[in-house]
Amino acid sequence: MYCAFTLATSNREKWQAEKITQNLLLGIAILMAIPILMVFLSLTLNDPLNRWTNIVATIIFLGFNLLGLPTYRSAYDRFLIIAGLGFNTLTIWYAWQWQG
Repeated sequence: MYCAFTLATSNREKWQAEKITQNLLLGIAILMAIPILMVFLSLTLNDPLNRWTNIVATIIFLGFNLLGLPTYRSAYDRFLIIAGLGFNTLTIWYAWQWQG
């Protein structure tokens, strides 16, 4: 199945249209499901495994957000990315401090 929507992306002030495919939407859905999964795992995993799972998952999201930061032009998007970076940093710090 193919989704006919297009997504405009900026490449050094040059705009181009990219087709949104089902695979792209699946990738976005997986990224959105990871934080939900992490909440569940925080309740079910033992402490040492929970600690390292949170650190690794958060480092991945931190890197993903850092890579995306330059691509956002609006204040709205930059605010949300910077807030996300702050919470990623806090999550890593709290997970590192856990005693278990």
